Amino acid sequence: MSPDDMKRQKADLLLEYQETEEKLAHLRLRATTLGDTLMTIAKWIGQSPEMSLYRPDQAHHGFNVQVTPQKYLEALEPTQYFKLADELRETEEHLDKLERHKLQLGLK
Repeated sequence: MSPDDMKRQKADLLLEYQETEEKLAHLRLRATTLGDTLMTIAKWIGQSPEMSLYRPDQAHHGFNVQVTPQKYLEALEPTQYFKLADELRETEEHLDKLERHKLQLGLK
């Protein structure tokens, strides 16, 4: 492999590593945000579900209520949590693989 090819391979690897780190940070932030949303719903359920949880078709009970925002209803879909966990595991595994490759090429 020529020196230019080696430089290019290292540069590509470092870029991919950086992008993977950014993806992992984004996924972790998404997990935190989803967790916070779920905690809010749990708090509503524990404290006053009759005042906090309304679907659009229930807003006719004579109370001055605000319909539960869609993002909270969507947070109750469990499939997204398993998918996110899988994405986190795959991204961490890929980052570990890139780390090993970096060491093989003498990069830190």
